[in-house]
Amino acid sequence: MNAEGKDYYPLFKKYLDQTASEAEILEFMRFVSDPANELLIHHYLVAIQDEQDPGEGLDKIHQEEILQQIFSSDRGTTGPRKTIKFKSLIIGIAALLLLAGGYLSLVNVPSGKQTSYKQYTGTVKPGTDQATLTVENGKIITLTELPEGEFIRNHNLKIRKQQGGLLVYVPVNAKQSDSRTPAIHTLKTPAGGKFQLRLPDGTHVWLNASTTFSFPSSFAPGEPRKVRLDGEAYFEVASSVGQSGKVPFIVSTKNQDVEVLGTHFNIQAYADNDKTLTTLAEGSIRIHQQDQSSRKIRPGEQATVGTARQQIEIHQVDTSMALAWKNGLFKFKNAGIRQVMQEFSRWYAIDVAYEGEIPDLKFNGEVYRDMNATQALRLLSMASINFRVVQSVSNPEIKRIIITGSK
Repeated sequence: MNAEGKDYYPLFKKYLDQTASEAEILEFMRFVSDPANELLIHHYLVAIQDEQDPGEGLDKIHQEEILQQIFSSDRGTTGPRKTIKFKSLIIGIAALLLLAGGYLSLVNVPSGKQTSYKQYTGTVKPGTDQATLTVENGKIITLTELPEGEFIRNHNLKIRKQQGGLLVYVPVNAKQSDSRTPAIHTLKTPAGGKFQLRLPDGTHVWLNASTTFSFPSSFAPGEPRKVRLDGEAYFEVASSVGQSGKVPFIVSTKNQDVEVLGTHFNIQAYADNDKTLTTLAEGSIRIHQQDQSSRKIRPGEQATVGTARQQIEIHQVDTSMALAWKNGLFKFKNAGIRQVMQEFSRWYAIDVAYEGEIPDLKFNGEVYRDMNATQALRLLSMASINFRVVQSVSNPEIKRIIITGSK
């Protein structure tokens, strides 16, 4: 009970299972927006978890972190800003319950006749370590099915697969290498896949889902190390020194080149995005645009290059947002539903379609990427967005989320 002696737990449950009236929802929002009730809401969340599966909810630290985020937004504001606060609070609670395991099921909305798809009630699993490697003779090797250990060895190269989805290139002694032009290899992750790569120079690369990364099978001593990226990857570039000094490492994308000497950074350059984002975590890099303009960025900065932009834009950012995927998280800050669904689509290998007018809601919070899609999609349900999951009649492996607007 709160200070007034009223037990809000039944109202809390009615709000969650969507049986509360408009008056009850308003009463619940007033209750939640009072910082004096923070501890009581925490107890309510624990009680909700106890009614589900003990041991599968959030630990105390994560509960407190998210509760702090919920209650930290603009206390004491009045007028129109109060409404914004309530909307943010609803999304905050949605993220909290999503991480806690929640108990709302998927919203199944009648959709009329479906000519190509049927309702899907199974589990859409999260992404895993999976990729293909294309080598110089055009042979495509499916790394997912390959056992750990060395699988390619020739006169100047050894390649082995290691535990944890890591592909390692081991150069032979430079004296044994020949003068032929190195072959170009391509590592490709599908939607729902990720993989890691250690290049011959020791550079470590993490590939996100739906990413293609091309690189030489060996680097010529003293020559610039050039690779190409389509998709998203995080780099920890090894320093290399030649006779003329430090040897640059150059990452080319659809509309920029990133020149590096030795540093940690993330590049997002998907073909279906109209801009390329480069975020620097450590060191220093220079961005070269196709029109030959260039700018240097420092740790904590993000460079934006668009296909239609004439100059490189640089902003100070929270680098943890850009690196969240590498650390096993989705992390959203004022993200629209299309951005959220774009990330879910790549990771869960599921198509997304929209019907009708989609509400302009903003999402904040963190979601673990090892959750299945059913758990992750509860975020939409808690934000009062209708959707359904369907699968192709002709190919059951193809699944689609159809967003149908607000309730």
